[in-house]
Amino acid sequence: QIQLAACKCLHVLSRSVKTLKVHVPATSGILDAVMNVAQNSHDAELSIHTTAILANLCSEPSNLRESLLQKGVLEYFMKMFDSPESSMELKCTSLLGVTALAYVSTREIKRKISAIISNENVRELLDFCQVENKCMLENALILIRNMSHNFGPASSPLRDHWDLDFILSRCLDIV
Repeated sequence: QIQLAACKCLHVLSRSVKTLKVHVPATSGILDAVMNVAQNSHDAELSIHTTAILANLCSEPSNLRESLLQKGVLEYFMKMFDSPESSMELKCTSLLGVTALAYVSTREIKRKISAIISNENVRELLDFCQVENKCMLENALILIRNMSHNFGPASSPLRDHWDLDFILSRCLDIV
């Protein structure tokens, strides 16, 4: 209960990344502690809060994001997203974390994301979420937007890995 209360508090605090990152250096043990709790939690509510903390910490280009990437945060998000045991809320929060990593990110990070999230994953997200879950659909569309930001058509990781014609047609169907 105390661990859950602390994670709920950190979840709220982590929404203010600019302020928080002054107090959480990338080399601190806080990142290790949150990653450890996230990776080893068997409590659904605790998993949602720790995943949200990690997503919030990844939401801004900084040393925190780089440090979390080195600690395996992208792989963690994808494990939670792909797990059949994860609740829809945890899956949505995990996708939000990937979206945060893609936001104003480097080409290298975007290539890593597009290598992990296959064209088939994108198709499933846009097909399934349109009917089943509006939060997931919104996060999937934000991920696509963030992945395509700052890249020209010839250099986009999206063009190399994802079917842009399908994405465009699905977006037009939604509009």
